[in-house]
Amino acid sequence: MPLVSPFQVVPSRSEPCGLVALAALRYGALPIVSPVGGLKDIVKTQVNGLHINVTNFERTSPRRTDVVALLDALELALELYESQHFFAMRESAMMEDVSWHTAAEQWEAALAGMMTAPFAPPIATSTLDDL
Repeated sequence: MPLVSPFQVVPSRSEPCGLVALAALRYGALPIVSPVGGLKDIVKTQVNGLHINVTNFERTSPRRTDVVALLDALELALELYESQHFFAMRESAMMEDVSWHTAAEQWEAALAGMMTAPFAPPIATSTLDDL
């Protein structure tokens, strides 16, 4: 296994997928993330990583409360480091299915369902004369 950090900090304001956190999980670096986008679905706080308790995502510049929330999450990470709970979280992280296999199977099943559904032609709402 490649040498990695025990934690990966991802303090994003926007994160549609969370690829950095997925890679961290795969290699046992516990992600410390802002609970936005895909990150809030991927990282379960105190199970396979930690959430930064940021509450205002509309601002483009960080507020003091955002910095305090990040520091709180980092302090918690340091408290957990090398404890039994840390190793349990790390094992949970590395057991996560971060592959596309399940998502691809679900997508294929959805497409197959569309292929077997009866075809209903679209209803015309306008004619060329309306243009």
